[in-house]
Amino acid sequence: MSSPPLHLVVFSKDRAFQCTALLLSLDLYMSPAPTSLTVIYKASSPFFLEGYHELEEARRVGSRNNDCKSERNEGREIGRALEGGNKLTTSAAPSPVCLPARFVPEDALGGFASALAAVMEGWTEGGREGGRKDRKEGNEEEEEAYVMWLVDDFLFHSPLDTTPFLTLLSPKRGKGGEEGERGGGQEEEVGERVWAIHTKLHPGISYSHTLDKALHAPPLLFHRTLGTAGFLFERDETKNDDWHYPWDLCGSIYRLRDARAVIEELIPLHHDGTLASGPNQLEVWGNDALHKQAAAAAVDHHHYLLHRGVCRTAVGGGAGAADRGVSRTTVAGAAVAMPSSPSSSPPSSSATIKTAKQGAHPPPALPPPLPLLRRSPLCACPSSPAACVVTINRVQNMYQTPVYEPTSFSLSSDTSPEALEAWRRAGTSLSLLPYSLRAWCYTSVHIGDLFLSPSLPPPLPPSLVSVLLPVHNGDGALGKALRSVMREEDCEEYRLEILVIDDASTDQSSEVVR
Repeated sequence: MSSPPLHLVVFSKDRAFQCTALLLSLDLYMSPAPTSLTVIYKASSPFFLEGYHELEEARRVGSRNNDCKSERNEGREIGRALEGGNKLTTSAAPSPVCLPARFVPEDALGGFASALAAVMEGWTEGGREGGRKDRKEGNEEEEEAYVMWLVDDFLFHSPLDTTPFLTLLSPKRGKGGEEGERGGGQEEEVGERVWAIHTKLHPGISYSHTLDKALHAPPLLFHRTLGTAGFLFERDETKNDDWHYPWDLCGSIYRLRDARAVIEELIPLHHDGTLASGPNQLEVWGNDALHKQAAAAAVDHHHYLLHRGVCRTAVGGGAGAADRGVSRTTVAGAAVAMPSSPSSSPPSSSATIKTAKQGAHPPPALPPPLPLLRRSPLCACPSSPAACVVTINRVQNMYQTPVYEPTSFSLSSDTSPEALEAWRRAGTSLSLLPYSLRAWCYTSVHIGDLFLSPSLPPPLPPSLVSVLLPVHNGDGALGKALRSVMREEDCEEYRLEILVIDDASTDQSSEVVR
């Protein structure tokens, strides 16, 4: 069974060094491989632009080597099978695969908004919303597609299998599949109620670096689709911290149709048709637009109930309620607080709102649609640390988010983008292992550790491996032996030579060698 389409987008500016580390961490720790990986980057000077060009070329070369590694591993597997009685065995874990990446300079496409639109438009070439059609038993329904937003200072430090999380987001859960046959009531319908997967969160997150305050994780819920891989939790719309951001471009996964709704519909609607000029603005405006949609939908639903004649509204509800701009709505005997319209003066305490039964306007036939956040109040996160944000510098001036000073673990006192680019050119890279070892020590998603690996010496030339094959009147088996050795073809690690030593053979051994 193929994995659902998952598109990865990395936003980067002047940080080819950190972007290199992020892509390497994706190679090592993320599975299965995404459908596409795109880096939308901006370079403020030729100094930084050169870094992205070199990174793009390195990824291109690495992707070409993937085929070489695959063919070489397959040849070795066949050789083991032939000599081991057709028992396919694997002696070691497969080498990390260099994920193919597309690099998109936003300036070349007219700015950030145009570059992002072009990338998302490209996903539709293989089918609507970037999905694949399920043709099993004549079913032409389009498969759900997903998008994961990333920034260049994000870093995976532990394995992450996205399969159970994408399954959780799927709207098809519980509709005749394995989960539906097992039963389980409301648990089968949780798919549409899950809004996002936040991969940077885990149960140990208890501090916000950006807000400089302690956090209290919401109650974490078990769901059998996730098993031990993660937890569900309910987002609190009244809070504004790492656990409750509805629209997060830092390691979060969304349905592609929901992401399109935020970017192409909600943001222009609530910001006078203006598109975001960068990822930071896209995140802030997206959160603002989602909250405005939820507030407007609450008012619309309130008016719907009034017109249907199932509720009445009067200013009251306790001392100071009018001062707070709160009205009390009675629906089927229950009192619900609703925000009063700031543009209209409140009616007297004895006044009631006319319902559709008393007025001339016909009641709406259907209730207004639920806003995105009310339709999907749940989110999910991994059950153990998988990623972090290395917050050691800032490349945008729109929002003055705090950054860490270099810690005692950092090998460099200067963590500016210019200094890190100089380190990259000197052959130094980010070391991923220390982050993995300290994963459970991080109680904030933003950390200040900078672990650098030392500069590496120039690579050695490929080693020469000589295979000595003595033979005496062995023409019957010599050909098979030679073919077996020749499967171990030359590669970047070594060159191969075969030396056949003929011990005075009187048969056709020499002819077989030739």
